[in-house]
Amino acid sequence: MPQPIARDAMRQKRIATLSGVTRIAALVIAAVLPLAGLLYWGFAPAGTLAGAALVPATWLAEFGLAQRLLATVLALLPVLPLSWGLLRLAAALSAFRQGHPFGLAAATGMRDFAIGVFACTVLKLITGALLSVVLSWNAPAGQKQLAISVSSDMLLMLLVGAVLTLVGWALAEAAAIAEENAQFI
Repeated sequence: MPQPIARDAMRQKRIATLSGVTRIAALVIAAVLPLAGLLYWGFAPAGTLAGAALVPATWLAEFGLAQRLLATVLALLPVLPLSWGLLRLAAALSAFRQGHPFGLAAATGMRDFAIGVFACTVLKLITGALLSVVLSWNAPAGQKQLAISVSSDMLLMLLVGAVLTLVGWALAEAAAIAEENAQFI
């Protein structure tokens, strides 16, 4: 039977390893998401964009630079807080890897990641509607669209983001109190 100290060391090593791998994944995704969105919306053929948006290709036949830039900005807006949140998650995971999962850096990083997920989801709802207007800009009269899409995934992400934000705030408060108390000892 392994000794308690050996089990603790093995557990800490597993946490450090998984935290390190997840941290790298978060950093890669934080960089790739905006870059991929920029490349897709900035350079994909109008027909490809029309197919993905489920609008007739004729609506995007005159997809000019201003319209493309506006669509690109709208598509990137939700991604930016998510990328920021992933960067903050990487900071939290770094604290996990160093053996400080309940410290202030870990708590604020997790809280900020949750805020990024929540903000991404709210912005996705808003920018999705605005994007439908931009993509139907050149539609014939009477066929322009304002499409508002709410999915169960969006609702779940709003709930997860809100709950994890609250947990992160509580952990950050607890960590700040613990650090303050440690100064008195």
